[in-house]
Amino acid sequence: MVKYTPILETKHKNHRYDKKMQQMMHILTDKKYWGGDRTLTETGNSYKKFVGDMVSAISKGRHISPKMDKAIKGIVTRYVESTSPKKTLEKEARIKRLHWKIQEVRSKIDTAKYSQDYTSSGHHFLASIMSQVERTGKLSPKQKDALNKMYVKANKRIQKNGHNRNG
Repeated sequence: MVKYTPILETKHKNHRYDKKMQQMMHILTDKKYWGGDRTLTETGNSYKKFVGDMVSAISKGRHISPKMDKAIKGIVTRYVESTSPKKTLEKEARIKRLHWKIQEVRSKIDTAKYSQDYTSSGHHFLASIMSQVERTGKLSPKQKDALNKMYVKANKRIQKNGHNRNG
């Protein structure tokens, strides 16, 4: 563990936020937390930009309102909670489970023998979903619904094609 050493001078207007600023600077550089090694501007991540803005506000001596103070504390708290070993293991288990489900849908789409365009479009959608799963470990209800519909539709097509060949 690295020993805390103040960056801001004692006379700096926001010296009391020095430790929080350093914590947020660490958060901004944690590639695993942000999901890869993309820079702030490449991700388009408004939360990451907000964290950067808070660091900037502290370092430039801007007045820190009570609302900003609460946000700064929340940033650090959420980071600590989300990077705890227990949360990390839970996220990894969710990612593994969702990865398996997405692969199952991909397999059904391939087996259903759709047109090449439809199959390619489905694979592209699944790749984008997979990218989000690996980044966040979660899917929205609409994404889950879309995956389920793709699975059911492909399954029906497989069954229909199976009946046509046997009947």
